[in-house]
Amino acid sequence: MGLIARFFVILFFAEMVTLAFFISKFGFLAVFLLCALSALVGGYMVRQGGLATLLSFAARPTANQPPLFEGVFVLISGLLFMFPGFLSDFLALLLLLPTAQTYLARRLGPQNTPSPDSPFRAPPQEGVIEGEFVVVEESVEALEAPEKP
Repeated sequence: MGLIARFFVILFFAEMVTLAFFISKFGFLAVFLLCALSALVGGYMVRQGGLATLLSFAARPTANQPPLFEGVFVLISGLLFMFPGFLSDFLALLLLLPTAQTYLARRLGPQNTPSPDSPFRAPPQEGVIEGEFVVVEESVEALEAPEKP
């Protein structure tokens, strides 16, 4: 069983224990309504965050833009909100915090591997001349015809 599958199995059993505790303290109806409300919020976040993430991935013009972890974190938070229970809601709220997002983005992002066209790449080696160029295509007739004085 994979790491993520084990995480969700452990989360499920921990959620059942916390739900039983909160039901004994506050009653079934209050806990049920809170779980239903968090599931509705999660569904909304999945729809909005998932759509925004897909649109922003499609609109990326260059490869040297930073990864779009924020949208992915909103999507995962929405899925965690839809999972019934209070521990998953707590994890979802943690994922929505900007400090947690930046920490996880640094941990999960590419490790010092800038793309070749990145402005943060290493300086060129000796003897390498960098520059920009423009390809100008002229017709064959214009190139073969002699210039008139």
